[in-house]
Amino acid sequence: MAKNPQLKAVLFDLDGVLVDTSQLHSDAWAEIARSVGAEPPADIKDQVRGISRMESLKIALGESVSRYTQEELVDLAARKNGRYLEMIQHLTPADLLPGVVELFDDLDRAGIKIVLCSASKNAEVVLRAVGVFERFAAIADGHSYERGKPHPDVFWTGAKMVSVQPDECIVVEDAAAGITAALDGGFVALGMGHPELLAHAHYLINNLSDVDAASLRDMHAKFAPNLQQKEQ
Repeated sequence: MAKNPQLKAVLFDLDGVLVDTSQLHSDAWAEIARSVGAEPPADIKDQVRGISRMESLKIALGESVSRYTQEELVDLAARKNGRYLEMIQHLTPADLLPGVVELFDDLDRAGIKIVLCSASKNAEVVLRAVGVFERFAAIADGHSYERGKPHPDVFWTGAKMVSVQPDECIVVEDAAAGITAALDGGFVALGMGHPELLAHAHYLINNLSDVDAASLRDMHAKFAPNLQQKEQ
């Protein structure tokens, strides 16, 4: 680990950071749960934020999950994904969250790589729909790694794809599990929104309009020298 590592890449989560697809996810999970007579938790949107499809299904079904075989659970998860895919067909560039394009432009000018690190297995479909797929130097999605958040695998994978070390990156996340994964992986962790859930992040912002390449470099310079490199 370098004594004063330089910022070389920013690793972005997708849902709730670049595009507000989190509501679509929670709506689709709620539909599936109710279709089999289960009542999803009122805060399902927060509970499924940033975690895998099968873990999300367990939350949506609650105690009734024990009634189903693994094969039936896989089928329910596939049904949810089908419904979600229907929903995201209607996404357009107007669905990008505030500041995304401006920050991407600034990072490009600064020579800082833009990487997607998401649990979603539909990331490419979403990115193409909103018109930013070509902006990414690499995409680590739900097909790219084994252990989901809060394990750091997705961020380690994204960093390796662009040949940088964890301490040369900032992770931008809106989920508690994602911030935990970033910290455990040896990354500077920037939390977006939800301050009550993300207090363990190095720094918090409301949206991507709050930062630019210069402020991210300053943030990285403040926190990166104190990071502990973790075994991958």
